[in-house]
Amino acid sequence: ATVTHRLKILDARNKTAASANQAKGAGYEGSRYFEVGCDIQFLNIENIHTMRDCLKSVFDLLKVDSESGWLTGLDNTGWLRHIRYILQGASMVASHMINGDSVLVHCSDGWDRTAQLTSLAQLMLDPYYRTIMGFGILIEKEWCMFGHKFAQRCNHQPGIRKNESSPVFLQWLDCIYQLIVQFPCSFEFNEGLLIFLADNVYSCKYGTFLVNNWK
Repeated sequence: ATVTHRLKILDARNKTAASANQAKGAGYEGSRYFEVGCDIQFLNIENIHTMRDCLKSVFDLLKVDSESGWLTGLDNTGWLRHIRYILQGASMVASHMINGDSVLVHCSDGWDRTAQLTSLAQLMLDPYYRTIMGFGILIEKEWCMFGHKFAQRCNHQPGIRKNESSPVFLQWLDCIYQLIVQFPCSFEFNEGLLIFLADNVYSCKYGTFLVNNWK
């Protein structure tokens, strides 16, 4: 029997957000425009503003001098729910690729949720990216060279609008931590490397995370 592989278009947004963008002249793909069969799936990952507010809620929770209701409070921030959606989306990308399908991944612009999904999927699929050397190359390739806006997202440069800040890279590191907890023997590194990166993406000690693109 002939197996027909379809094009899988995974849109990181929810359909409502995609439709709202369409009203602004952007939008999302329609399957009728493709000669080959394709499926469009929305992954329901929220935008940078929701993630920024979510992390603020986590910080506010840390200021409470009581352990009573900690887990409930953490759940109410929504942080772990967002982590779950990102991991589910990356797992979907990996599963489609294992099945031999072509996969197109995007969000509104391509340098936030897209980077999270594609780099996580590669981490799941290729053990090389779970080595220390491979992990560094993955960050360089999918984040730095593809133009993640570190300057805006991390508030590195004076005069940048604060409403452009968002913990996108930090959130990605948390996703990897969740994978390390579940599969510790599949990684050459542990949470120590993740903490080092989380510290230094904001420390401005290295030029790697200071600006918005490779140039």
